[in-house]
Amino acid sequence: MLTVAVLLAVAVAAAAQTLSGIGFALVAGPLLILALGQSDGVRLTVALGLLLTDRPAAF
Repeated sequence: MLTVAVLLAVAVAAAAQTLSGIGFALVAGPLLILALGQSDGVRLTVALGLLLTDRPAAF
């Protein structure tokens, strides 16, 4: 159940990032902190945010 919650939080946050260009950490952070706790939630949010925003936009 925890894995599903984490995957859902990341999917919703990625959709927000895709639609608006910003917002991955704003959406994923609180959800992942609720699911994983403070330390692991913040670490995963930062790591996934770096992976998501590290690549250049495809224009």
